[in-house]
Amino acid sequence: MPDWSTSGTLVTNLADLEMSDADPVVWPGFRIFKPLPTGSDATATRAKRKSNALTDETFDLHLHTLFDYPTIVAHRLGGKDWRSYNRQVTVQAADCKFKCWHCYNDARDDNPDVTIQSDDIEASEVIARFSDQRDRDKARKEDTKVLRISGGEPFLAPGFVLECIRLIRDGAAGGEACVWTETNLQPFMASPKPGRIPDVDSYISQLAEYADVFALHPCFHGIDDDSIRDVSGRSDVHLEAMLDALRKLVEAEIDIYPTIHPNVCPPSKLHGFFTALFDIHDSLPLRFALIDLSLTYPAVHRRMEQCREDKRKPKLYSKDAALAEWNRLVTETYGLGYAVVPRHLVSLSGSNPWHAAKPQAPTCGGHDMDRPRVYLWKSAKRDKYRRDLLAALALPEGFVREVAYNDEWVQQDLHHYGVRWPEQMRDLPAAIGYATERNTHAVRLPLREATLCGVQSVGSLVYLRYKLGRYLPPKPGLKEVTKWHDAVHQQLRNLFGSRTLPPDGPIFAALGTQTRAIEDTFADSSRGEIAWQAAVDFLSSMEALKHCIFFRLDRANADLAYSGEGASQQAYIKLKAGGTAALTLQYYLPNIRNVQAACADEPRLSITSSDPDALAVLGPDVIYLDKYGSERIELKAARVPHETEVSVAIVHQERPSCAPSLRIPVRILPRTAKDVLVEAGADASAGAAGAVLAAALVFLSQFVAGGDATKQWIAKHIGNLPILLGGTVAFVVFSLLSSWLRRLRGLAVG
Repeated sequence: MPDWSTSGTLVTNLADLEMSDADPVVWPGFRIFKPLPTGSDATATRAKRKSNALTDETFDLHLHTLFDYPTIVAHRLGGKDWRSYNRQVTVQAADCKFKCWHCYNDARDDNPDVTIQSDDIEASEVIARFSDQRDRDKARKEDTKVLRISGGEPFLAPGFVLECIRLIRDGAAGGEACVWTETNLQPFMASPKPGRIPDVDSYISQLAEYADVFALHPCFHGIDDDSIRDVSGRSDVHLEAMLDALRKLVEAEIDIYPTIHPNVCPPSKLHGFFTALFDIHDSLPLRFALIDLSLTYPAVHRRMEQCREDKRKPKLYSKDAALAEWNRLVTETYGLGYAVVPRHLVSLSGSNPWHAAKPQAPTCGGHDMDRPRVYLWKSAKRDKYRRDLLAALALPEGFVREVAYNDEWVQQDLHHYGVRWPEQMRDLPAAIGYATERNTHAVRLPLREATLCGVQSVGSLVYLRYKLGRYLPPKPGLKEVTKWHDAVHQQLRNLFGSRTLPPDGPIFAALGTQTRAIEDTFADSSRGEIAWQAAVDFLSSMEALKHCIFFRLDRANADLAYSGEGASQQAYIKLKAGGTAALTLQYYLPNIRNVQAACADEPRLSITSSDPDALAVLGPDVIYLDKYGSERIELKAARVPHETEVSVAIVHQERPSCAPSLRIPVRILPRTAKDVLVEAGADASAGAAGAVLAAALVFLSQFVAGGDATKQWIAKHIGNLPILLGGTVAFVVFSLLSSWLRRLRGLAVG
């Protein structure tokens, strides 16, 4: 039998870690960890942690995280109130062979900047200090009954973990206590490679002897070989080996509470992973918790920089799609939803009261799990929200727009990943939509397709920039759009749950997946004006929008260009000095009577240039509105000597909050010498072509007249063909030179 008597390990100095728990400790190698929030601990982040659905009936799998450690320990030690077991003393083993991009453990051998204990700490010393901590806490009327051995990877020091558990069982910690420890399963894989436990079967047998005083938390960093590699940075760690290690732990009747991370799991692979767990034990999936990887740790930014250096591209998936699919698998298999059955009541050695049957292949609930989509919602509750919504509906395809949210309204994955790894989020498909306010009839209507450009965070605000695409609603008519909305609404509920998105939930910007109802819309070739009209029909029936003016712009012959990239990308109309461009404005006011009643005067839009000397708006600068119609807006650029930026404003002066307020940027580029020469060449060529054409007409007229005169004319001119050709060439050269000189003189003067 191998010698596991070495009971020391390198322990992280946790004194300087920026953690939410800051209770005093007797040793810098300890940190107090409270899994579930109580009282003043219930911060916005911690409040999302909940126990199972029986202990806390408010549990929502999309809004909350299953953090049931205290109920598990209470059950293990025979306690009744989980609050007495909600305080864990954490010691963190420093070493780990994984390089997970999300991890807060900075005390790895590839990070020389973090202070760690210089010598190995023996298990006996850790248990002695744990006993001291318990005495100190008892004097403050605190219950401390759990030693949590975290990491890093604790089982890279298997003797240390085994000795800590043995000492706890023998009472060295001074009374009732247990050990909660974690593993990424790599040390338990049967292999002679470094980092694996020698004779792992014998070691597991010894662990099983102490099963009454410890619980093991195996953490799957991925659910297939690709996602394991993406998360851990290891290409030699395979799912099959991890499942084999888990099987050994189950067969040894070690009390395990495994987890997977839904925001780094490809949702389409969950069915295969779930089935593999079912084959190990038909109740094993009920022991799993789905816990998001947190991207808020300060170490994450540095880890991502290391990924860039190593040319790794960590992937983020829709956690809601993964949660929805896992819940479907659990429900179909056991007839019970995720987290309904407390995990500690799921037996892996005896029988369970539910019937288990392998789940069917994914049905997706109307969404495509392999295709991401960002959903951005706006309400009409405030004037600014309404203007943002109407502007997104009015701007031409290809224009770039930015929307701002308070950070609590943005899904944290989208926020933190987008800011720290912007190039991975760039070009994700998005949908811009309208959502009603709270305490109203729930409406979530996607209006336009878009493409995410970038994410930026400034203070408590998160800015998401996107490029507008096609309109989404189907054929016009309130009944048709309502039917389509109901299909989209149900598919979004299947994806995000009932309390995530507005109006019932707090998340206005979320990473999800494609919904089938939206994708099917693009199969209809009748897009553009018809789809926009369908959206207006629906929106104008909403109480908050019934007095609004709706219009849209098309780029009739205006060229669009871009500057910057990512969160700073902008679109503008590009014009040559002296050139022209045109926009088509189409308006549609189904509730024209409401609009007229709200306006003191006849409803109208004003069109102005920020610099009329540089850019003139040709034609009327006011458009009077009826129920529907269209107008052409002509723009004429002056012959400016240098690049000039101006804008065209289209606003409703009387009630700007009830109409799109647009400022279309225009960039006027001066003519270059090359432009002048090309234009001059075109003019001269036209002149030469005219001369040749005139000669051809003369020839044809003579030919038609016929007779001897025609023969004489042909003989005369064909006989002098060299003279005729030479004269034509001379005329063309002279015309080109004259035109170029005139234009160059004009350019110099300008």
